[in-house]
Amino acid sequence: AAAAPRPPFDRADAEDRLRLLAGVVHCADLTGQALPRALALEWGRRVLAEFQAQAEKEDRLGLPLTFARGSTELELVKGQIFFIEKILDPLFQALVAIFPRCKAFTKNLRDNQRYYAHESKRLQQKEEDIKAGTRSPIRSQQDAAPSIELDDYGNDTDSFSASSRISSLSPANMSSLSPNNNNRFSLPSSPTKQHQRNSR
Repeated sequence: AAAAPRPPFDRADAEDRLRLLAGVVHCADLTGQALPRALALEWGRRVLAEFQAQAEKEDRLGLPLTFARGSTELELVKGQIFFIEKILDPLFQALVAIFPRCKAFTKNLRDNQRYYAHESKRLQQKEEDIKAGTRSPIRSQQDAAPSIELDDYGNDTDSFSASSRISSLSPANMSSLSPNNNNRFSLPSSPTKQHQRNSR
């Protein structure tokens, strides 16, 4: 008789357990965008701030840049959409297949992906308006996000409103970010300029 097919995961197999442990650690490392939106946006800012600081230091030392500098808001949003759809969603779907109680992560990923998709359309329209001359670049830079209310899970109560617009994700504006009293985030200067001010 033919042997029964091997299950995708056998808890009695030490190698399978180690592989699962490595997968769980990998999920934990990439969990930022699988959190409720307010937390996902904050982790996004911090990661991009770290990338920007590294790029600036590499530039000062004459080293090849690991990360591109000067990404536009729209490029950053599209990057988040790609990251969620192509990397995070398959990863967390596999996690939920083994640990069904982790399904909140996949829900958060879907919610955040929809938010970024909405922001992508908004930013695309803004760029088209600027090119067409119907919106000035200065006014676009001054566009402010309304303050919002967050639910018990840290998500905003308006499905397509955010505690901070994606414009605050611009690498040139990501250093020492902290929430203010209006559930919005300040927009400090680049890490280099921030360091120069702190050194005075």
